[in-house]
Amino acid sequence: MYDHGYEIQNVVEPDADRYELCDPDTEKPEKGVSPLVWETYDRYLEKHDPETIRQVSEGDLLTPDSDIQVLAPPDEPETVTFTSPETGRRNTLKPTGANANSLAFKTEGEQSALFMGDVEDTGGLNGETWMMSRHDSEENDVSLDADILVLSHHGSNNATSEEFLDRVDPDVAVISSGLHNKHTSENENDAHPHDATLEHLHDRDVEVYWTPGHGRLCTDLDSENASPEPTTDLDTTDAADIAALKYYCRAHDVSPDRIAALTPDHLPEATPEWVADSAPMLVETPEEIVDEAITNAETVEDVRHTPDAHDQDVLLGL
Repeated sequence: MYDHGYEIQNVVEPDADRYELCDPDTEKPEKGVSPLVWETYDRYLEKHDPETIRQVSEGDLLTPDSDIQVLAPPDEPETVTFTSPETGRRNTLKPTGANANSLAFKTEGEQSALFMGDVEDTGGLNGETWMMSRHDSEENDVSLDADILVLSHHGSNNATSEEFLDRVDPDVAVISSGLHNKHTSENENDAHPHDATLEHLHDRDVEVYWTPGHGRLCTDLDSENASPEPTTDLDTTDAADIAALKYYCRAHDVSPDRIAALTPDHLPEATPEWVADSAPMLVETPEEIVDEAITNAETVEDVRHTPDAHDQDVLLGL
């Protein structure tokens, strides 16, 4: 980024627990990044004037001359105690939880966008619940309501609860994750974004843009009717379709943007019933897939990447 002219103005420094190479008790390499990654981060950070880098927290603007409001983490250095808006119980948000204390911010234009970073609720670390309590409080002007929601933690089921979505009420959700990420739940193909998160979005008719399928996304927040612009040809933004693509493409190692349609038989056995019942891209017969592919394809090679061509090595003569 530095070599391409970007300037670093705000930094969330990695917590030691997230980059240590092994667990101090078991000495097993269960987590952490390599020394090379950390040394590179440290070296490039030194290229910037330390006086231009600042720590931000709730209530700050991300940059002094912007309208980007920082909503998290708290500006308290110690454990924060608050009342859960859902249960009425006293909860805590400890400063040691790296994800729960992630940076989250909101920008306003003709459209608003909420960027949730890695904020999550898991293992007693109540980052998302704390943000909801701030939204609900009449003592501050925090509002989670946004047109576009960039989901926390790559669509993990440790965040983006139904209660949270009710407060944000987004029209569009953006999910950034890798197709073959290893963060699975009950089955090997339910990785980020998790099924539970996609189902919450589906139930609310939220349009979903997913980076493995839609690629890099751009949008103009100063345009009232603008939507994220994909850099691929994937048309669907239905959450059930995104779930179907996740299952099929992980099982068959094919890029989601190459799939025009699927039949229920193409889906792995573990695919949730709500996906098989409601995904608009599912058709009844392989012939319909070929018809769909021919309609949307620009080249013979595109047609060859239909599920049947992929699975059965069918070469279509056009």
